[in-house]
This record gives sequence, structure tokens and C-alpha cells, in this order.
Amino acid sequence: MNKIKIIKIWIIPIILLIIFIYLYSIFSKKIPVSYRDEMMWVGRSYFFDLYIKGDFDNPIWQSRYAYEQPKLAEYVYGAWLYPKYLKEKLQQNDPHFDYIKFLFRNGFYMTHGYYQNNYKIIDFDETFIGFHEDYLRKYGTDSINTVNTVYYARIINFFLLALAAVIFYYVVYLYKNFIVALLMVFFYSFNPLFIDSGLKAHSEALFVLLFNSSLFVLTLYFVKKRSLKYLIIFSILAGLCMSTKLNGIMLIFIYFVINFFSSRNIFHIFLSFLFSILIFIVLNPFTYSNPIIKIPQMFEKRMEAATVQSKQFPSNYLPTPASRLNRIYSNFFSSNYYACEYNNIYFLSFFSKYPPILLILFLCGIFSEIYLAAKSNKKSLILLIIFLCILTTMSFYLKLNWDRYYIQLIFFVVFYQYIGLAFLFDRIKKSLIKILNPNNK
Repeated sequence: MNKIKIIKIWIIPIILLIIFIYLYSIFSKKIPVSYRDEMMWVGRSYFFDLYIKGDFDNPIWQSRYAYEQPKLAEYVYGAWLYPKYLKEKLQQNDPHFDYIKFLFRNGFYMTHGYYQNNYKIIDFDETFIGFHEDYLRKYGTDSINTVNTVYYARIINFFLLALAAVIFYYVVYLYKNFIVALLMVFFYSFNPLFIDSGLKAHSEALFVLLFNSSLFVLTLYFVKKRSLKYLIIFSILAGLCMSTKLNGIMLIFIYFVINFFSSRNIFHIFLSFLFSILIFIVLNPFTYSNPIIKIPQMFEKRMEAATVQSKQFPSNYLPTPASRLNRIYSNFFSSNYYACEYNNIYFLSFFSKYPPILLILFLCGIFSEIYLAAKSNKKSLILLIIFLCILTTMSFYLKLNWDRYYIQLIFFVVFYQYIGLAFLFDRIKKSLIKILNPNNK
């Protein structure tokens, strides 16, 4: 490997990683803490303690707290907070001071009723959002430990989100080239939706990291003659992604579709499905007793919860596939909605003023990639199929118009918009050459 390639593949990504981690640590302080989006996730990190202790017979594994969400993000927060818990346990000098007591002591009460009688309970408003001073004003000094713990939990997301951005760089480098990758990662990593959703203490940072990594390895699998090692790595990543958010199952669907239209390798399809499901089962003790019944139950319960939430938040309800696709378009490309947040740069407002231009760029990028796919460019075809599969699956499951549910689409919006920009510049350049040099053929 020559020096130039080492710089592009190793040095530049490491520099980007350091820059992103530093900037995300600054941006995090500007994002208020919310009960529903963050305290509940951090509060349920006690599942990590139960998991590492092998306490799988605990009845809480069969409660709605266990099947309502996959557990991997909660495990990550638990692993991140565990050294803090162990330090506090030493300070308490109490051998019975377990992880759930640690959570209660810091104001997290989402633990299925454990030890509630031994601690002063703060009746948090589930809709409340604010900074330190807001919580202090509303709930007093007892709430500050809770807010500080949420901000501490966010630190792990600085790293996860920065890694997700660097993986995006690698994907674009694989599809296009170094210059395009360096340009695109700037727009991707500073997307307001990416930052706001990814830095909060819920599952999005881990999800988007695993999602981007899965797409990267999946592309390698198809362009590297379907190497078995890439298939296994992809399947593991897909299982981890599904163990973070259930909609990660779309990755398995994407692989099936691409495989069907290419090699139709039944053995590889079976192997991929087996690895992904095994990872999912291992990380979700709710399924241990009967995976065949329990896994579909998790999806059913998630859809039931979405239905309940749609009644609680009727203004966010998306009742039909058409309404879901329309809202995807509106959120990214309509000045009537959230283009300033979904399709912009974090510290600028310029792009939010011209969403029709962004739409034109996006469509030009799609057209350009369709043209390349028609010319037998395998990578362009793969990415187009992936994008269409994601839109199709989202049209079925996206019942609520909540910001963080769109985070996986930023990848494609940024990619196609700036491919479209390059396409237009290329057309303009060729047109000018023809005008200025009409005899030049």
C-alpha cells in the first residue's frame, strides 16, 4: 500500500474521527434533555446488569420493558455507566448497593418498581424538555444528578456518531473517490437531524453506525465476488442493527432482494438469515423460551405500541403508505415542513431557504446513478436498490412522523444531492466548452 493510499484510508479518517468527536462534544451541550427520549433509555440500562449476570429467569425479561425495544442500545448505556456505578458502590461501602439502586439514587425510576419505597421519587413530566437550569427551576436540586447522568451517557454517542460519519466516508470512497468522499462527509456529519437525533441518549447513534457499516460490508460482498467473509460480517452487523432497533430487519430484506436479482444463492441467503437471527436471539433473552413465537411477538408489540402512540399524538400519525412517502419528501424537500432541520448544515441556514434547488440536485443525482446503473455500474445499481428497499419498508412501518425515524435516509439524501451537483457542474462545463469552442469535437 503506497503512502497516498495510507493517507486516504487511515490518516484522513482518523483525523476526521477526532474532529467529529470534539465537535459533537460541543454540540451536545446545546441539546436539551428530554424524559421520553433519553431518561427512559438510560433508566433501562439496568438490563445490561441483568444480562452480564446471566439473570435470565428474572420475570422482568417477560415484561413489556423487555419486548418493547431490543436491548443492545440499553446494554451500551449500561456498559458505559457501569464503571461510574462501581465507583459509587465503593463510596457507599454497601455490598447490597446494586446497579438498580445506583439508577434510583440518580433519579431514574424506569426499573419495574424496584426499591421505589427507599428513594424520593421525582414526578418527571414525560413531555418536559430542558437544560440544567430548566430542571433546577421545575424540580429542584434533586433533578441535577439525573440530568448530569444523561449528559454523561451521551458521551458514548460522540464516538458512535463520529464512527458512523467515518464509515459514510468509506462508503462514498468505495462508490466514488477520495475527493467526493471528503466533500460528502462534511455535509453528512454536520446534518442537523444527524446531530440532534444521534447525540441524544437513545438508540439512533448506535443504529446509524451499524446501519452504515452493514451497507459498507454488503457492498464489498457484492463487488468482491460474494466473499463468504463479507457475508458473515454483514450478517453479524445486521443482527446487531436489528438488536438496536427492530427496523434494522430491513437490512436482511435488502440482502434478499439484491441476491434475488443477481446470483440467487440460496445457501448464502440461508446463512445470512441464520447468523442475523442467532445474534438477535442471543441479545434478547425475552426470546429464549421460544424464539419462533417470541420474535414475531416483539414486532407485533412494537406495532401495537406505535398504534397507541399514534392516538396519543394524532398530529404525527401517518395512516397510509402514501402519507408516509409524502412526509419523507416533505421533511427533506418542502419549505412547508422541516427541510431546515432535515436537509441542511448544522451551523448554517442557507440551504433551508432553497429546498426546491435541493430537490433538483437530488433528482439529478438519481438520474445520474440510474444512467450509470444502466451502463452496468454494479455499485450504482446496488445503492439504488438499497435506497428503494428502504423507502418501501418505511412506507409499511413508519406510523409516526418523529424526527429520529428518518436518520437512515440522510445517507441517501446527501449522497444523491451532491452527486447531482457534480452532474450539473459536469453538464455546464461541457456545454460551455462547446459554446466557447464550437469546432472542438
